[in-house]
Amino acid sequence: MRISPESEFKIEDLQNIIDNEKCGLMITGGEPTWDPHFEECAYLLNNLKYEDANVETNGYNLEGLLKEIKSEHFNKIKFVFSPKMFNYEEAMKDINLAQRMKDIPNVVFKLVCTKTENLQRYIQLFLDELSEFNLNRRIYLMPEGRNREEILMNAPVMFDYAERWKVNVSTRMHIMYDFI
Repeated sequence: MRISPESEFKIEDLQNIIDNEKCGLMITGGEPTWDPHFEECAYLLNNLKYEDANVETNGYNLEGLLKEIKSEHFNKIKFVFSPKMFNYEEAMKDINLAQRMKDIPNVVFKLVCTKTENLQRYIQLFLDELSEFNLNRRIYLMPEGRNREEILMNAPVMFDYAERWKVNVSTRMHIMYDFI
């Protein structure tokens, strides 16, 4: 079930949806950690019963957020750090952040793969720099694309990197098969 940002639900309603649909939660879109009430949201999410809850973030304030929120407020939530590396400086900033997050088990890393040469260099740099920390089980690669054709165009690069670095692949089946 997809919930739009304008939707309002009681916490009991969310639990009923999770129970009835046998689903987890994914909070994404924009940058959810910018919200000044994110700590309260994390606390509420942590008290629901579900298999999985993910918060997708570009890393904005991730380090500070994880220090501020008491560990018991987010121990069931997985933070998916998906950096947007558009230039070398951003890539290095994101690599440094990832290195500082390496010891936090509920932070995983998801890189978007594309045929763009610069982005391929940044992804390679990211994977090279993190390879010494044995984080392969927590690194995911995903093909860039807003439609089936773009995903199919970028998937070979993603599979090549996944095979080379022995990391996970994150599909975009909801776009491939028009689930949304």
